[in-house]
Amino acid sequence: MSMESPTRRMNLLSIAEMPLSHLHAQGRELDVQVGALDDDGNTILSPAGLLYSMKNLSRQEKDDFNETFFTEDIDAFQMVLHDYSMLQDTAKFEVLELTRHTISIPASRGAEPRISSCNKCGTSAHRCRAGLWLLDQIAGQVMGNTVEPLVMSAKGYAEELGDIFEAITDHDIDTLANGLQCNDTYRSWGPVPRRVQESREILASLHQTPVKMYRQDLYGPGDDDDDIVQQNDLEKTIFRMLLHNDQFFKYFLSVTKPDRCVNNPFRKLQHKAECIVAKYVARASDADTQSIGPEKSRHARWCAKSLKAVVKNIRVILTTDSEPLEDWLLDSAAEALIHILDKLVELNVGMNPNTPSGRDLNLFSWLMGEADSDFIVDILHGLIPKEILVLHEEKLLDIRDRLQGVPQSWYDKFCKLIDTDRRSRAPPKTPAKHKRGSDDDERSAKRAK
Repeated sequence: MSMESPTRRMNLLSIAEMPLSHLHAQGRELDVQVGALDDDGNTILSPAGLLYSMKNLSRQEKDDFNETFFTEDIDAFQMVLHDYSMLQDTAKFEVLELTRHTISIPASRGAEPRISSCNKCGTSAHRCRAGLWLLDQIAGQVMGNTVEPLVMSAKGYAEELGDIFEAITDHDIDTLANGLQCNDTYRSWGPVPRRVQESREILASLHQTPVKMYRQDLYGPGDDDDDIVQQNDLEKTIFRMLLHNDQFFKYFLSVTKPDRCVNNPFRKLQHKAECIVAKYVARASDADTQSIGPEKSRHARWCAKSLKAVVKNIRVILTTDSEPLEDWLLDSAAEALIHILDKLVELNVGMNPNTPSGRDLNLFSWLMGEADSDFIVDILHGLIPKEILVLHEEKLLDIRDRLQGVPQSWYDKFCKLIDTDRRSRAPPKTPAKHKRGSDDDERSAKRAK
């Protein structure tokens, strides 16, 4: 039986039907339209999928927001983050609609507030639809999934963000832009790795083929040219269009149903964790390699804090959904959490936690502290079914064998998680091959306490 070509489904797509208000949340489609959720307009649903409380705004301010943002033609446009930069004390974002808007977000100067602005509209950002869209997207990246509605301020963004410029710099502007799928680097040295990966995932999903098995020839060295159309290869042509054209890429995402590869909230968080780790490695290598100073320690704290936020978002999605998650989503959550642990193990290779420098750069120390910690283990144990977790047993065992610099109490919990999972299954045909008691004792003795 031949497999359906993904390009055959192109016939079903229509640019005129490109939706903005069609939201994806927690792996399922939502039919709720963006805008006010009650008659008084006190609670609104934003394009980023966030709930905002408008209780602190005047009636006029509420009306201004609704008139600017939630217009009747909201489905007639789609915005993307086209470019960004950090210029001394101002963060700039270029938002592309039918025309480009450059949104400037300056740092505050003492007690003097500075207003975010849009160069296209000539107004403050919160009076511009592109500006409101950007501020909403920034909140979605920085705050992640929230249970309670965020409180909208008169400045056009959530009060919980605090100083918007500081929120951007603390989160890291590159990580923020990566989360918004900005592909700005194409003009310099080719598409960002995430765009390449997600474009392959889109086509693999349409082809119903595992990503690792799908068209390894789509992108490689020497493919950074501008020849979009590839003769006799429609799939590669579409792939290049996805790399080059932000709106075409966003369009594909907006009309593709959630599955293991596309519009999967846990896979998005896994991509974010990868970006955080890559940024940390780049920062650490740029710092003075001869000394372990406050700069490197600051980078380690930032990485740990950012990864904690990713893990927290995974937990929120798992615990706040009104309906049980499908198995493929639970498996994706487990994969994301285990992937984060695997990356941490890689970064901690050769780390000596008994030296001051080792403690400063040991990410496990920043993530777990000296107190008893359940980091990731409690989620895998309490929120991931055993029949899902067993699919990752080989990777968990590999991580256990490579762990260094973790608190003994956490290591014991991790081993117990694996042992409990293995005991929950029927005994294997050759149980003797799986008895590792003496090996476990030897490994435990090597753990850093």
